[in-house]
Amino acid sequence: MTAQAVPLPGIEGHNPLGALAALGALSLATDGAEDGQIRLSWQRGGRSWHPVLFGDGLTRERALEAIARGHEARDLKNELGWDRDIMRLTRDDTRQLLHERLTQRKQREAEIVGASVSELPLRPPGREFVSYTPFRLMPRRGRARFLDKVKEHSEQQRGTPLVEGALFGTWQYIHANSLGWDPAAGVAARAYTAEAPTFTGPRGVPGALLLAARGWTFFPLTQSRRRAMAPGMADGRRFVWPLWSEPLDEGAVRLLLRLPALYRDGDEDGQGLLARHGVTVRMVAERVPIGDDGAVFTWGEPR
Repeated sequence: MTAQAVPLPGIEGHNPLGALAALGALSLATDGAEDGQIRLSWQRGGRSWHPVLFGDGLTRERALEAIARGHEARDLKNELGWDRDIMRLTRDDTRQLLHERLTQRKQREAEIVGASVSELPLRPPGREFVSYTPFRLMPRRGRARFLDKVKEHSEQQRGTPLVEGALFGTWQYIHANSLGWDPAAGVAARAYTAEAPTFTGPRGVPGALLLAARGWTFFPLTQSRRRAMAPGMADGRRFVWPLWSEPLDEGAVRLLLRLPALYRDGDEDGQGLLARHGVTVRMVAERVPIGDDGAVFTWGEPR
């Protein structure tokens, strides 16, 4: 059967949330595909780049069906329900979580743990709690619970309408927490608005957030000098992701995201290496602090 291309025009490659949603679509479609391998590439269209899914006999309807099957099969309790937050998890807790999931061959559940916490953070003696993901941009104080919000976005639909709108339509923003990943959502300066704070809450695109909650697992925490970092957040201040021209399956994308050259500026040899791997552009979004301990991503800029 011939591999068919299914463009996803709803997702823009210079939006950090869009990049994560595209990865999530690839991962869920891979889990739900009944025949053949699902691959992903990016193509330039208009003012941005858009992802394209490839698969044998793939159509828009079959892509949505595969994503829906992959989503239906998720065990969200084990994937995201192991802790309300990741601020007070000990190293032993983390090792136990990973051990349980890996011995039970729960790959996806292990991936979310690996993306959330670092098993061996470099911290002063007596500090036994693990570091948590730099993709947690929500304020760490108060009632904000990162994993609760990610789980909430993942549970909000079991059909396809919201995902279909995120992949193929114009993004529709409603009252939903964008987790700081979507610069288009904006941040309400509540003290300076005419409306009461009740009416100026967070905005988000639920279907894109559902996909991005899986796409985030492509960035497990690793050690970088004196801190725990995800590959895409190599220096803690920028989110870097590639756009590539050749269709790649999920395993190849995960390997691509681990190439050190992807996160180095001004490295001509590294740029040549990335080009040979099909990378056409590196997107870089700044991590901008908001308030005491929150942050948001800016739009990605091509480098």
